[in-house]
Amino acid sequence: MLPKEHMRVFRRKGTIKPILIEDNTSLAKTMISVYRDNVGRKRGELNDALSDCEELGYDFRLVRGLASVIETRVVYSVNSKVPPIQAREMVFKEAADKVITHEQDRMEILRKVSQCLEVTTEELDESLYGDLEEEQRLDSFKEPTAEELNKYYNFANTVALLAYSKQIMIKFNDDNTGLQYLAERIGETSFTGNHLISSLSIKLGATNRLSQRGSRIDEFLSSLLKQRDWDLQAEIVYPQRNKKICVFKMSKTNYGHLLESDPIQEETVIEIGGIKKKPAYGDLIIIEDFARKKGITEAKALRQIKGEDHKYVDLGGVLVTEPKLKGLREVLDGVTTLEEARLQLKSQGVNNFIPVLQALGYTIEWSKPRNLSKVYRL
Repeated sequence: MLPKEHMRVFRRKGTIKPILIEDNTSLAKTMISVYRDNVGRKRGELNDALSDCEELGYDFRLVRGLASVIETRVVYSVNSKVPPIQAREMVFKEAADKVITHEQDRMEILRKVSQCLEVTTEELDESLYGDLEEEQRLDSFKEPTAEELNKYYNFANTVALLAYSKQIMIKFNDDNTGLQYLAERIGETSFTGNHLISSLSIKLGATNRLSQRGSRIDEFLSSLLKQRDWDLQAEIVYPQRNKKICVFKMSKTNYGHLLESDPIQEETVIEIGGIKKKPAYGDLIIIEDFARKKGITEAKALRQIKGEDHKYVDLGGVLVTEPKLKGLREVLDGVTTLEEARLQLKSQGVNNFIPVLQALGYTIEWSKPRNLSKVYRL
């Protein structure tokens, strides 16, 4: 689903609907071209190019919404031989009692630290701030057609709006128990059906985990689109602070040709073989902790882990399996304080939770008492 800040909706006289792209493919072609041209470049350069698209007169929410859909088809890499946090810590410690006035002084410090880490000076220099989002490089891009991109965007925008539903009612022509199961994952469901037509009604309770609900609605709507014929009506309160219920209606006739679920879901991963087995070092590894326990450098720790036949997502100093990452993101959705984050991560078996929280993109706004410090994701 689209991030809420990128949603586009139209509301009038008690009705609401997502603003969809229909036949115009000009912006989609431009966006695809921007990503294609930036393969091999840093994310910061890509973001500058996307900002240029906004300056062409397009709604920034539309530009960023299309970009968020494309992002599921993009793989970034962190050009870092050494975990950036460790690299900065060691360099700053080495420079703490020295006066750095020339580039030569800086390079001498990098040379000393790089020898300790068993990497080249250039590799250490590149690693220092390799975890910054702007420094990540766009490795590859699985390019959709402009028509496909528009449909994927429309689907994501529709899912985002349906996540604010109080009730969803569907009629369809197939007696599909799989669709019923997906509905039950969203909320309290009632089902009636015969050989001609089936009906589903889903009641949705209040939640602060909209992204989790959105992922389930995504699965449900994707399955609904495959039915021979269908009608959907939803009672929606959007935004959440709004008290008025608006009605959204759509059917296969008027919406089906405009929506399509993108089959591709990608993550930036460290590829470590292809054997599906339980990872020997666990499904979450904090590199610094792992290296300390083994009594080795973090560079050696990474080489040791890469020798295992398993796949990890690299969060910069933290490696995590894809299923574990999904679980962590779900439990953290909606947390607002450090104590909430600690408890949620503890429920996932994470004890040293702050490095994991930060690796997942959360910022901590420290205050007293410490456990009530605010956490948020930029």
